[in-house]
Amino acid sequence: MSSLRDVSKETIAPYIDECLRQSGLNPQIEYEYHKYGRMSEDPCWKCFLKCLAFKLEIVSSTGDVNIQRWIELFPHLNLPLAEKCSSFKEPDLYQKAYLMLKCVYDEFAAEYPE
Repeated sequence: MSSLRDVSKETIAPYIDECLRQSGLNPQIEYEYHKYGRMSEDPCWKCFLKCLAFKLEIVSSTGDVNIQRWIELFPHLNLPLAEKCSSFKEPDLYQKAYLMLKCVYDEFAAEYPE
């Protein structure tokens, strides 16, 4: 799992500082996710994830998910999993971004226990 988190961190790296500022997230929370896989319930974490989803053009301002873009950016993600984890009917885009990541993370954690 840590290697998957490392790959994803490379993808999001250009936006980390901007999304940290925008969300007000304590950088320790982002660090602990990438280092240890700790998934925070902090509202700022959800704001950070939404910021990344927007910057990476995975989620639109209307909540539509660009599944192909998501798969292109994160090669370890396959179509069935992307479809499953983008199917949340959640109007709150902060929560939607969080649920999408949690869904993918939980699936991979079950498949690749640390």
